[in-house]
Order: sequence, then C-alpha cells, then structure tokens
Amino acid sequence: MPPAAAFRLLDAYGLPPAPWRWAESADRAVAAARELGVPVAVKGHVPGVLHKSAACGVRLGLEGEQAVRAAFADLAGRFGGDMEGAVVQARAGEGVEVLCGAVQDEVFGAVVIFGAGGVDTDALADRAARLAPLTTGEAAELIREPRVSTLLMGHPARPAADLAALRDALLRLSRLAADHPEIIELELNPTIVRPDGAVAVDARVRLAPHQAWDPYLRRLR
Repeated sequence: MPPAAAFRLLDAYGLPPAPWRWAESADRAVAAARELGVPVAVKGHVPGVLHKSAACGVRLGLEGEQAVRAAFADLAGRFGGDMEGAVVQARAGEGVEVLCGAVQDEVFGAVVIFGAGGVDTDALADRAARLAPLTTGEAAELIREPRVSTLLMGHPARPAADLAALRDALLRLSRLAADHPEIIELELNPTIVRPDGAVAVDARVRLAPHQAWDPYLRRLR
C-alpha cells in the first residue's frame, strides 16, 4: 500500500502518524517542509523496497530548504525512475523505539505483534504476540512481555513512557487488523513512545486477496 494510503488508513482508526506530506518533486518537498516546520525527514518511496533505512532511502534531521532539496535530489538520483515520490515528515521527538504490528495467520486470524523497534528490530527479535482483537488486559500484558519493556517503565536516566497511549495504540491496531483480513502484514516501525504519547513515524501495509476457509477441512486438490 502506498505511504499516503497507509497513513490515511491509520488515521481512520485513530492512529495518526507524525505530521507528514507527500511530495513528488523537490519543490513540493521544500513546500512541505515549510508547512511542517524544520527539522524534517525525507523518506523516498520505491515500490518493492520494504526497509527504507537499510536501502539508504531516508534522510533525517534536515534543517533548511537547501538541505531538503538536496535530500530529495539525492534520493531521486539513487533510485532513478523507480522512486514514485517521498514522504516529508516532522520530527517525532526522542523516546523509545518499538514495533507495533500485525499479521494474518491462516488458522488463528489476525495476530498483534509488539517488541523492540528501529533498524535493529529483526536482529534483536525481541517480540511478543497476542490474538486480535485485544482486550485492555491483553494489551497491557503484551507491553510487559518483551525485554524492551524495561526501557518503557523508566529508570533514573530515562523517564517512564506513556504506557496508556501505547496500550491504546495497540488496541486500535488490533481492531484494524481484525476488521481487515486482506491486510496480511502491518508494521508500524518505529513507533516512538515518549512520556507524553506514542506516535508512529513509518508504516508498511501489505495486502492480499482474502478467502475464508477452514484449514482443517478436507479439500479436493
């Protein structure tokens, strides 16, 4: 699903990402940065590229119009005609990076996944899962299970994160996944959890035709 459509889907379920604009040219990227206020990030969208950071498709901390223009031109030069445009996004602020996601299981249906986020999420594999839709108690349990929860609870060098906002986000995400079985994978990574809220800064949504069937029912092949 293209970024703009994915962000609109999140917004419909009360999961607004960090403020963003879609830009298909350097001039539009500069205008977007002017609307959002600097610093901003510019993230190139190339169909088929799942991890933009790993593909060097993200430019962060851009402070002025020249920096934004140069970043867009750099991404366009890197990906050529494959780049359909870029998301220009306001900075979300400092916090704990977590992954909030969901997948469709053939037997159990929608499954919500939560754990450590950021570029190292696959290497850390610090995740837990529950069936969707979640109850409030299940969302709280899901937050406490991964090791990253120790950062969310706070310590002398870091204030506690807004667990209520994170719990609400997981509940809304679980409802979204349960409502739309055609969404076979949904990943909000990273979601930044701060003392004053939780906000997604990137979203990846994969769709596939859905056919309801019983995996235990014998079928002709």
